[in-house]
Amino acid sequence: MVIDLAKERKRKEERELRLLRVAHLLRQAEGWQGLLERREVKNRAELARRFGVSATRVTTILALLKLHPDVRAAIATLPPGTPERFVTERKRRALTDKPLCVQLKSLGWLLRRREAG
Repeated sequence: MVIDLAKERKRKEERELRLLRVAHLLRQAEGWQGLLERREVKNRAELARRFGVSATRVTTILALLKLHPDVRAAIATLPPGTPERFVTERKRRALTDKPLCVQLKSLGWLLRRREAG
């Protein structure tokens, strides 16, 4: 078996420069919320049908908007290529029902990184 290292290197570079999945989901949630507020869709079920996902998934993604605005902004400004393991959807989703002070405390490292950068 022969491995083309140039091809693998290129694939790795492309993978490293992608926007974080959770940042993409936050943008998607903001867009979906806008559709709901402008009444372009009646409800979350219609939103789910339009985008081909379950109503549960729509609710899960929209729940990310419950994150503190500073946390959302910090996630949105993370550079492409930031390792996913630092800011996963699952970890952020677990914080959406927590008080804002708890969110800020658990993500203080992220906010400090944003302020330093």
